[in-house]
Amino acid sequence: MKKVVFIGEEIANLEEFLPGKNTYEDNGKIYASTIGTISIDMKERKINVIPKNDIPEIKENDIVIGVVEEVKEKFIIVNILKKKGAKRSFPKKITGLLHISKIKNGFVSDIAMEFNLGDIILAKVVNSKRTPVLLSTMEDDFGVIKAFCYACNTPLTLNENKLKCERCGRVEVRKISKNYGKGINW
Repeated sequence: MKKVVFIGEEIANLEEFLPGKNTYEDNGKIYASTIGTISIDMKERKINVIPKNDIPEIKENDIVIGVVEEVKEKFIIVNILKKKGAKRSFPKKITGLLHISKIKNGFVSDIAMEFNLGDIILAKVVNSKRTPVLLSTMEDDFGVIKAFCYACNTPLTLNENKLKCERCGRVEVRKISKNYGKGINW
């Protein structure tokens, strides 16, 4: 069983280890800066504290779910809600950008034919080092997983690669994920 340490608890000396993540040094001693468990990297001689309630971080190749907030001529803005494998949602808003060139293989003439405001999408992170985070939906797994009718805001049902509104009969197209309507069980 791993020992739980608390904020301000002394965990090592500088003679033994270098301070790592979620630690700080004061007068030659290393202290925990968060509640969590100790993790030691013997290769780098670093001591880290793994937070008890691990706050998720976005990294390249992460799979994320988000909501389309803006549709522009060459890109869409996405509010990233959660990443696959994370136990928690993000504590602050994380914005993603999906450029027209990263939507799908082939030419996209009108981005509004691929995504609409309020669409819930599944995407892959291609660059997490900048703000906003850069996304891609090029693979079949990625794209819209839930969409709403542009006219009446009713959830759309998938019918032969087109999305149909059961309420008003409107048919819409999107960059549809092969997971459309199946839900995501993370």
